[in-house]
Amino acid sequence: MSTSPLRDALLASLASLPASRVFHLHSLLSVSRRQNDLFPHAQHHPKTHVQDILILLSEQPTAPPSSTDAHTGADAQAPRVLVCAIEAQLYSIPSTASAILYISKVDSTGQCIYPSPLPTLLRAFLGFYAAPATRPARTLWIHLFARAQGQYLFPNSAEHPGKHPLSDVKLCRWWKTIISEVARQHGRPGAVKLFYLLPGYSSLEASRLLSEPLPVQSSNASPSKSHHQHNHQWLYTHPYSQHDLSSPFGSICDGPPNIAELIPSFPDDPKTRFMAELVADLSYPSRPPERTPSPPASPTRKRQRTNETTPEDSPASTPKPLSQSQSRSKPASLAQPSGRPPSSSASSTSPSRPKRRKSTTPHLSLSADEFWERMAFRQECAQGALTGFFTAVFSDTYSSSPAYHRAAVSESAVGFPPQIGEIWLPVHARIVASLLNLDFSNEERAKRATAVLEEAIRGLLCSNTVDGGEVSSITAPNGDGSGDGAVDGDGLGGTNDLSPTSSGASRTTALASPRVKYAFDRGVFETHIYGSIRVDNPPLPPRGSAAAPQPKVNVLQAKKKKRPVVPAPAAGMV
Repeated sequence: MSTSPLRDALLASLASLPASRVFHLHSLLSVSRRQNDLFPHAQHHPKTHVQDILILLSEQPTAPPSSTDAHTGADAQAPRVLVCAIEAQLYSIPSTASAILYISKVDSTGQCIYPSPLPTLLRAFLGFYAAPATRPARTLWIHLFARAQGQYLFPNSAEHPGKHPLSDVKLCRWWKTIISEVARQHGRPGAVKLFYLLPGYSSLEASRLLSEPLPVQSSNASPSKSHHQHNHQWLYTHPYSQHDLSSPFGSICDGPPNIAELIPSFPDDPKTRFMAELVADLSYPSRPPERTPSPPASPTRKRQRTNETTPEDSPASTPKPLSQSQSRSKPASLAQPSGRPPSSSASSTSPSRPKRRKSTTPHLSLSADEFWERMAFRQECAQGALTGFFTAVFSDTYSSSPAYHRAAVSESAVGFPPQIGEIWLPVHARIVASLLNLDFSNEERAKRATAVLEEAIRGLLCSNTVDGGEVSSITAPNGDGSGDGAVDGDGLGGTNDLSPTSSGASRTTALASPRVKYAFDRGVFETHIYGSIRVDNPPLPPRGSAAAPQPKVNVLQAKKKKRPVVPAPAAGMV
C-alpha cells in the first residue's frame, strides 16, 4: 500500500534525534479548494487553490521490553504528550506555475525530552516542499512573519516552567538559521534567493542584531555575487522589486505598478491589515457631509380602483409605474405592462450562477519600497519588539514532483482532485478549533489534552468496524453547495454530518462516490495521516548540567627575585 511522502519524510527526519523515545505524528492535509483571498484587492484574481496543513507531534517515553508495545516499543502505561505543532497554508497558482507556502504558526509545549524535536521537524517540513523531487510547483515562495510570543497553538503552554520562549532577536536569528540550512541542503547556487526585512532597522543594524556579515544591499545584485557555492547570501530587501523574479500573480497590467498585484495577503498577517487600510482610505477618502433633514412630505392619496372594462384610451386605465422596491419584490410577469410577455433576460438569468464582475478596488499607486517604509511605523512593528519578514524563493526550470504536474494540468473550476489521505475542510477546522480549546499549562493537563485531541482525530477520521473491516466516509457538498445530510450555517455541520454513515451499503460504496471528499479505512489512516517511530540513541546531557571537566591550565606567574639571606653574627663576636 502506498504511503504519504510528507508523513514518511517527517518521520525519517526524527530517527537521528538523541535519547530513547517514541514519536507519534499526525499529518493533516485538507482538500485543496478554490480561493480568491490571496490577492483580494487586485483588479483580476488569478485562479488559486489553497490547502491547509497541520502537523502534530507527540512524544512517549520508552520502557523495559516487558512492558512495551510490540509494535512501537513504547511504554504501554505511559501517556503521550504533544510537544510541537506546525500550521501552514499552501497556495497553488497553475497559471504561473507558482506555489506559496505560508508558515502561519509554529509552537511547542516545552514538555519534551531534551533536545526538542521542533527544529528537526521544521527543517524536514520546509525541505520536503523545497526539494525539487517533491516541490509542488516550478517556483516555490516561502513566507513567514516572525513575532515573539509566549504561545501560538498550545493554550496556556507559556505557564509551563519547562518552556523557554525565544526573545525577539533570538527568534529572528533562529528562523534565519533554519531557512539557511534548508536552502543549503535543497537549493542550487543561483536557484535560491533569500530576503529578509526588520521594519525600522537599517541593513547594518539588522546584520549586527542577527550576527551575520553585512548583507548585499543592492536589489539588482548578480547571482554570482549573492551566492557563494552553497552558502546562499541573504538580501536585506523585499522580493517585489527584483527584475529577475516573476510575480506569482502573473502579468501585471499596463501602467504604474499596483502593490495589490505584488504583495500577497495571508491570514493574521500585518501586511494584509495594512493593505486593507490603504484600500479603505482610497475608497472612502473623507467623511461625507451631513445632509440637512428635509421636512416630511405629505402622504400621497391612493388612486381609486378602476373597473377592468374601462376603455384603453381612458386615463384611469393607464397603469401606474411601480416603484423600484415593488418591481423587485414582484415576479417578472407582474412587473411588465399587461399584455406584454416577460423579458427573456429576466427569465434566462439564473440566481445560482452570478455574473462575474470586474473588481472595483481602487488602484494602489504606492510603490513597494514606500509600502515597506511605512510598515516600520505600524503598531505591530513599532511597539518595541523586533519583528521580521522572511521570504525564500526556490526556482527551477523543471520539477519532477507529481504535485507539480497535477498543478500544471489542473485548470478546471472544481480544483485539484482529492488525494488519498486528504480530509474535508470542516473536519480540519474542527480539529484546529479543538486544539485551541485545550489546556497545556502543566504536565497532567497536557497529557489529558493530548489524549482528548488524538481520540477526537481518530474518531473523526477512522470509523468503527463494519463487516470485518474499518471503513469511514464523510460526505462533502458538491461544487454547487449541495450534499448529503444537513449542514449548519457555520459550515461545520451538525452532529451527524461528520460521523460515519449509518448504512453499511453507503460505507462500502463511499470510495466510488464522486461526492465524497475522502473515504479511507484504518489502513489508509495509518499510512497517510498517522505514523510513529521509535528512537534509541545516546542521550545528550540535559541543559544546565555541569559541564565536562576542563583540563587544568597552569597560569604562568612572574618569579620574584629572592633576596640574599644575610647570616646572623655569631655569638661572642663584636
